[in-house]
Amino acid sequence: MGQKPCGNLPGFIYAFLRSAYTNTALENGFIARQMYGNGTFRYNPDIADPDLIVVKDQPIKFDTLIKAIDTSLATLKFKQLYVVYDPKKATSYYVNQADKKKTVVIDKKGSIVKLATKEAIIDQKGSYTDYRAFYITGYWGIARVGDQLPVEYQPPFAPIIKRDNAVDKITIALQKWTDSIPQKKCTCIWISRTMRPAIPFGSRGISPLAVSMSCRP
Repeated sequence: MGQKPCGNLPGFIYAFLRSAYTNTALENGFIARQMYGNGTFRYNPDIADPDLIVVKDQPIKFDTLIKAIDTSLATLKFKQLYVVYDPKKATSYYVNQADKKKTVVIDKKGSIVKLATKEAIIDQKGSYTDYRAFYITGYWGIARVGDQLPVEYQPPFAPIIKRDNAVDKITIALQKWTDSIPQKKCTCIWISRTMRPAIPFGSRGISPLAVSMSCRP
């Protein structure tokens, strides 16, 4: 076999791109196949199943995807690849596999690499010039953030702040606003049946049982 990639994500992606550059991906344990999209549920073919993908059974030949720019740089063009690093399986995986599509379950160590730009420019060391070139999901995508942090990194802990109930805050604010409004003193005058009203009932629709209220500052 060829070079063995490191255990973290940067080692994997760089070793994979180095293998792609030299067209030795399979020899170095990388089974890379062209991916066409997600599979569908058996009971409803119209719904995509996120655990299933449709791939070409034949492994990618990178000499058809890579074009040299100069002695150290090359362009890499593809749409999306499904990559599994499995050196043991790769030794028995035939390059001349049947050129047909098949639906497979995503391996727990399988990664989906999509080209997010028109093309990627890579070098013989596996480095690439544009960090936006690849959109990676699956095993490499999950491992990416954690594996790129320093070993001694400790995540910060946010202090626990004692919070008052939001409803109580609104109630207190409304009460303060109400108390700040100048109040008027009101004197209520009740009109009984035997009391003679100052205003004829019929003229303004006031009944003998009405209550009259006058407010005085």
